[in-house]
Amino acid sequence: MTTPAIIALAAALTIPPVFLAVVTIRHARQRAGARMEATMPDGVLREVCLCMGTTRSRQPRRGNGLIALGERELQFSPYIGASFLLPYSSIEEVTIKRSFNGKYIARPLLCVRYTATDQSASTAWCVPNPNSWANELLRRCPSQEPTA
Repeated sequence: MTTPAIIALAAALTIPPVFLAVVTIRHARQRAGARMEATMPDGVLREVCLCMGTTRSRQPRRGNGLIALGERELQFSPYIGASFLLPYSSIEEVTIKRSFNGKYIARPLLCVRYTATDQSASTAWCVPNPNSWANELLRRCPSQEPTA
């Protein structure tokens, strides 16, 4: 087999799966955005983020998705899986950390500790500007005071 034939064969085997992956990711992102649009009005703070996981949960909440601050709750809508709603009244603490669940992350994480079914649980998100997210979240929580 000649070199051009090998290159053509490699391209024929590589390009369709990559194209399919790109289309699948775009479709998942659009579905997550549509789910969030249905429940959140325009003008709310929302960003693409990475959820680092949740403690004390039967369903692991990890992966890419959209995070938004609504009128009464924080919402995480992953590209794959069910949305996660966190009422502001259940939030106990909002912090910025570089590690979560024993894993060090090179970027600061927005960490939220909350009460779920009479137990304390935590979730962390890698958002573009965690300090502004933390201050806005603290401003919306009835039991928290914003940090200066």
